[in-house]
Amino acid sequence: MYNMVYGHLLTAGITEKLEQPKWVDSKGSFVSSPSEAVGLQTDYIMKHPDYMIFVDEVGNNTNMKKDGAVGGEKVFKWVGEQANRAVSTTDTHFTVLGFTAGNGEPIMCAVIFAASEITLQIQQVFICCSPKGDR
Repeated sequence: MYNMVYGHLLTAGITEKLEQPKWVDSKGSFVSSPSEAVGLQTDYIMKHPDYMIFVDEVGNNTNMKKDGAVGGEKVFKWVGEQANRAVSTTDTHFTVLGFTAGNGEPIMCAVIFAASEITLQIQQVFICCSPKGDR
């Protein structure tokens, strides 16, 4: 499977095949020994990493009723008292897709809800901003 992907990357001009495998450090520079390198030797070098897009998928649910670790925050109460917290009890499953260019630059984030209707309360939770803070 990976050979097919590498073939397409070569055809598209995104990567270039090296004559011999080489060690590469975290900055993408060739190094002479494995102690200076990150990972295994590579047969390919990225010519245009900004042409690549990587997508990471994370699923979750807005229902926090049984989430005992409210962000890992500790709450102190007197013995016998219960720490009451306002939390969402509506089951709304969602998937977040983070799109990143091969050069590490963020591209966009997509949120997909598994719901036939999304309440205004849920919509207001997701205020999208660019990586630089512009709306």
